[in-house]
Amino acid sequence: MEGGDIRIDVLSSYSIQVRPLFNNYGIEPKAEIELANSSNTDIHMSSIPVGMPRTGTYCIKAVSISSRGEIKDYEARINAVKDNGDGTSTLRIGTLLPRNGVLRITVEANF
Repeated sequence: MEGGDIRIDVLSSYSIQVRPLFNNYGIEPKAEIELANSSNTDIHMSSIPVGMPRTGTYCIKAVSISSRGEIKDYEARINAVKDNGDGTSTLRIGTLLPRNGVLRITVEANF
């Protein structure tokens, strides 16, 4: 919603692709995922699950890489952390996935 205008974007169920590059399901202190958006609109992601060892703090970084190899930083945040009760946690990551773009998100556990 912008001013008095309302805009609705309809997305195909195949608009977002999630590919784990290095997902350890909570065993190793680092995970990487790649998100691809094939739609013509930016998508606000708020609950991307990532398994990590349970610690007090985590470091997160999101970058886009263009077809020409240009790297651009994007904001990413941890919206929630769930203790799984087995020494691991499930983090819920939020970011803006750019239209027709690819993001690589890296999460590291700080011990």
